[in-house]
Amino acid sequence: MISKEICSEIGSCHRLSRTVEMKNDLHKYETDKKWADGMIKSEKAHIEQMLKTQREKCN
Repeated sequence: MISKEICSEIGSCHRLSRTVEMKNDLHKYETDKKWADGMIKSEKAHIEQMLKTQREKCN
């Protein structure tokens, strides 16, 4: 039979491991968000420039 102390240690290690995984996931999500925000900003600028060019051609 496994003692309660060992089970407690295993549980604590598992929670610590999961917390580290969650922290790594959060960092990845933050990095992905920064990349996506940059892409959105870039696309908006590109579209605005295209609209400006099209308006100038129509006038």
